[in-house]
Amino acid sequence: MRLALAAVTACARFDGLAMLAAAVSAIASLIGVVVVMIILAEVVLRFLGEQVPPGFEELANFLFVWWVLLGASVGVARRAHPRITVLLERLSPVVARPLELAGEIICLIYFGLLTVYGFRIALLATQPSLALEMPMTWAYLALGVGGGLMTVFQLAALAARGRPSFQSLLVVLTAGLLGGALYGLASFDIYAFLVAAALCLFVIGVPVAVVLGVVTLGALGFADPATMINYVIRLFDGLNNFVLLSIPLFILTGTLMSQGGISRRLVGFASGLVGWARGGLGLADIVASVFFADISGSAVSDTAAIGSIMIPGMVQRGYTRGFATALQAAAGSLGMLFPPSITMILYAWVANVSVARLFLASFLPGFLVAFTFSLVTYAVARRRDFPREPRQSVAELAARFRAAVLALFTPVIILGGILSGLFTPTEAGVIAAVYAAAIGLLGYRDLSFRDLPAIIGAATVSMSRVIFIACNAIAFSWVLIIHQGPQFVAELLPQIASSRLAILVLINLFLVVLHVFLEGASTVVAIVPVFLPLLAQMHVDPVYFGIIVMLNSAAGLLMPPVGLCLYISCSISGEKLETVAREVVPFVLAVFADIAILLLFPSITSVVPDLVLRSLPGG
Repeated sequence: MRLALAAVTACARFDGLAMLAAAVSAIASLIGVVVVMIILAEVVLRFLGEQVPPGFEELANFLFVWWVLLGASVGVARRAHPRITVLLERLSPVVARPLELAGEIICLIYFGLLTVYGFRIALLATQPSLALEMPMTWAYLALGVGGGLMTVFQLAALAARGRPSFQSLLVVLTAGLLGGALYGLASFDIYAFLVAAALCLFVIGVPVAVVLGVVTLGALGFADPATMINYVIRLFDGLNNFVLLSIPLFILTGTLMSQGGISRRLVGFASGLVGWARGGLGLADIVASVFFADISGSAVSDTAAIGSIMIPGMVQRGYTRGFATALQAAAGSLGMLFPPSITMILYAWVANVSVARLFLASFLPGFLVAFTFSLVTYAVARRRDFPREPRQSVAELAARFRAAVLALFTPVIILGGILSGLFTPTEAGVIAAVYAAAIGLLGYRDLSFRDLPAIIGAATVSMSRVIFIACNAIAFSWVLIIHQGPQFVAELLPQIASSRLAILVLINLFLVVLHVFLEGASTVVAIVPVFLPLLAQMHVDPVYFGIIVMLNSAAGLLMPPVGLCLYISCSISGEKLETVAREVVPFVLAVFADIAILLLFPSITSVVPDLVLRSLPGG
């Protein structure tokens, strides 16, 4: 205990902590640039007809592990990892602060375990890698180094809280005793332990990634403490994947485009297309968000990039602040539903389905959701008498199109390259990122080379938040599998419902409840594998089910306490969450109606893939 207090005090006195975080961020960003250059070199060599060295992909994967772990440590320093705080905010400070302290201590214990087991596996993994023939120690070392940095930054966060009061220590001790009692649940029912432990950790504000890591370590430790080292192995295996590498690349693309004036030009073109209708600026918000969704692949990026322009604009034109904020949250969620959706890429990897087919299958459902959002917006605009925008002449519309055409060409590059087989999704991400940088620097010239380090640093923290959750969810889903989770679900659901439609409805109801507490990436990686064996028995197309999951995830982005799009929109507008939550209800109901349509007419998801893939050579 004295050693821990001494470490906290030393950490508090370390004036260079911010410098350390900045240095780690710079190193992580540099690694990201190297990864981009390696994958770009692969594409160029292949186009030149040259042999791609076999070590290129392996080196990119290993550097990706370092990129994520270092970025995640910076996220700890900046308190950037997603967590549920709404419940804590409702409590009085006397109760909330000790609970927060308990959560911080749990994070410290988790980061410490990650450090210990990370260094231990690095020392044990001395075998050479397949392509580079270098000791695997250097790849696994990222877990220990990343965990160590997280531990340092977490110690600093604890030190910044000051000396805890006697009441706080009493609450923490009580929480520890309750945690021990909760751990005893595992001896009776491992699933009860996993659910109860996760809920308790969410309530006290533990980040989502840490919650998944803690319950995974807890389940492993109860069975046999010696098996806890398997956690870091699964964590590494989850990160060491070339498909997942596309996610940070698309996040980088979205960040480059949002900072490079792209969103402003897309809004201008969208407003010219539909602004003349009643509530035209709100409709333009939806259209612009569809355009940007086809570029960034991120609902969060979509909400932030478009919302910073559209919310103030709608308020100035007479829209109520609450409705403008809710509309932007809903429009931003469309980033989940159109390619290159990051969550879709995760699902394709988990379900082992074609990324290209999943992308194509998303178009009609995505436009369906955009259409129902437009109906809601138009109905509210008529009832509240929101204004129309001036109708644009053909020449004015053409000028706006010319201003946005470079941005609109990005989805063509991404989808065209993937569907034609020219690029893998990861290579398409690199091409898109390089193209986004080029049009920002040389085309629109809204970016300068001095802006790039900050942009890459911001993208590094953003992507590490998603990937750190994903790799922890992979380890968590592995625990579910070894405890026969899929078999349990496969046996339980048919006992409750007999028809395929009834089982799908039950699964959707479960996903709706789940998305109130978890974001889409966590659900896809941790929960979807549980349902896949049952869906295979029922002959449900996994691509179709993936689209259903995406719509559920989009609804979750609009619902407290985890609705990220809702929070981002509120932070832009300054409107109260309670007000926006009421205004967003019609949009959530619209998504549920769209899910019902897809459940009744599943062929909607197969129309575009069948047409496009059949027309391609060899289709």
